[in-house]
Amino acid sequence: MLKSTGLFLTKEKAQAHIEAGAKYVVMSAPSKDDTPMFVCGVNEKTYVKGTQFVSNASCTTNCLAPIAKVLNDKWGIADGLMTTRYSIRF
Repeated sequence: MLKSTGLFLTKEKAQAHIEAGAKYVVMSAPSKDDTPMFVCGVNEKTYVKGTQFVSNASCTTNCLAPIAKVLNDKWGIADGLMTTRYSIRF
């Protein structure tokens, strides 16, 4: 189950999907509990096979983290600041 509503961001709430027959739940936003969070190109190799609940972090994290990892690995990052802007349409 790929969960993108933002309503089931804890293992306790997402458990309903497992009970309904899903084998795994991927949250497409940061979890609100200790659900493991993975970002491709950064820490996906630490995933343990069979983990039922995972978070794919946020869209901003997925854009920034791989670039920040490369810069940090090569030169180091002492401090950082990030701003996210969202468009609102009326």
